Amino acid sequence: VEFVYPPMNIDTIKKNDSGSIQMPEPWQDLPNLCIPDGAHTVKEDATFFHIPDIDDNGIPTTGSIYGISHYRSIETKDLLNKEESMTRTEVKKSVCILSRVPLYMLILSKLEVIIRTYFEERDFTKTSILEDAFRSLTQTISWKMLSKTYINAGLSVRDTFKRFKGKLVSLFKLLLLEKKVLFYGSPVRTTCRTMLSALSLIPGVTELLIPRLLTCQMAKVNCKWHDGELPVDEYGLPLEIFHQGVVFQPYVSLQQMDLLRDKRTVRSFIAGATNVLFLRHSFAHAVVDKGVIEVRDPALTRALSLTTEDLRFTEYLSQYITSKFASKLKSSDASPWEGSDDWIRVQFKNYLVSLLGTVQRTDNFEILTDFNHSFINQWKGTDSFHRWKSNNYEKLENIAVGHPFKGSYTLSDVRMRLAYQLQDVQLMDQEQSKKLNQAVSSTGKAVGGALANAKTRVASWWFKGNESGSDGDKENSKKEYVRTKDLTVSSTEGDEHERQELLPDKPQQMDSPGPFVVDDDDEDIDIDVLLSRGTAAANTEKDHQ
Repeated sequence: VEFVYPPMNIDTIKKNDSGSIQMPEPWQDLPNLCIPDGAHTVKEDATFFHIPDIDDNGIPTTGSIYGISHYRSIETKDLLNKEESMTRTEVKKSVCILSRVPLYMLILSKLEVIIRTYFEERDFTKTSILEDAFRSLTQTISWKMLSKTYINAGLSVRDTFKRFKGKLVSLFKLLLLEKKVLFYGSPVRTTCRTMLSALSLIPGVTELLIPRLLTCQMAKVNCKWHDGELPVDEYGLPLEIFHQGVVFQPYVSLQQMDLLRDKRTVRSFIAGATNVLFLRHSFAHAVVDKGVIEVRDPALTRALSLTTEDLRFTEYLSQYITSKFASKLKSSDASPWEGSDDWIRVQFKNYLVSLLGTVQRTDNFEILTDFNHSFINQWKGTDSFHRWKSNNYEKLENIAVGHPFKGSYTLSDVRMRLAYQLQDVQLMDQEQSKKLNQAVSSTGKAVGGALANAKTRVASWWFKGNESGSDGDKENSKKEYVRTKDLTVSSTEGDEHERQELLPDKPQQMDSPGPFVVDDDDEDIDIDVLLSRGTAAANTEKDHQ
């Protein structure tokens, strides 16, 4: 650390022989967080991280400081004022803003302008630019901006959905289960943004939970937890997924890896990393990388498997996010509400409220299976669920029991199930993947000999994916497919769209889904094509025999 403004009035702050400023003990990892692992491979990038707040004596308090860092490179020969220590052909510097307000993307947008202006001077001794920037930021950033309008600015849920497709619902469930989840990949900015976008789907997390974070366990020091209870709404939201023993760190440096692995103080975490060494150690339950969720626990794999009702929810989102949003955008100058980032967040809030209302009012196995009973069982074991369950919420008594996309099964459901199983092998352990390949192969052979047998196998495979058992699914098939009515979720912001009844007044059959993408070559698939491929494969095998 070469420059700090405003100067810190802490006795432990001093310069060493090389002229670098020594940070207090809780902030010793600050340089490693500002310029991440693998920074030499890119010209510029940004990181988000948390460090504990400290008092005037350098002792951690019950609060967090939110770091937003942006670094850039410049060739040494282009500098007007070169230091003796600059012996390499390229110099990399980072400018970091430490804030008590977690407005990551908003602050980053201003920081990008600051660092560009700073580098254009080609003289790093001109720190007056940074001083002016600080004064400007203090006049524009305040606690009053801690609303989802500002805190979610720059977080694109639409982009995240397009990256994960149907797996976004699985990611949403994963974040609720309080597991050890590692977001991996470069650039760091994209990894952090993806993580925050996914967390913004859980109502109240970004605007209520993150501002209450405590990061002392990441700073090798002892600390106490927050005093006071978290304010919740009439549904018991937000669910307190961040609490004692849970770490949320958008970026973790290699020097902090041992802290995440410490089972005595860290029970679960949501963290981001770029160093491949994080992947070689199996301390994370799941790794999220570029739209792929790699699950390392078979029990968790079952919990994250999407039911047919979940797949309908995914298809419903896809219809509005892709085709309908694009068509409305072309026909109007204003950005449409349906399919927008806030609209997607409202749909996930509807989903979560339906889940909460169902769990509060019934223990019926068959009804809960629509949400995936394995997921329900694991979710009921989390601390956040027990905190929520300690109270009863009258507003949930008005919520219809059951999945908002429950109904009888159709051919479209079969197509969705097939497409999901073929695309989502990353959510399966090795044994499940092997069984899936065998099932597809067996289906092809069956078509060559007996079509009826093939239909039986496909049906068995489909119901197994729902994890509700054949008897339960047959009983469920008698239900009409309607979206739950009267599920109106109130908005903390008073947005007029969120005050409207979000679900239709009349029972509504979902539009038939179009062809599904099954690989990177954008190959379309339907049942006939799948069966014809199976027939060809069976004939080929017969010829070889």
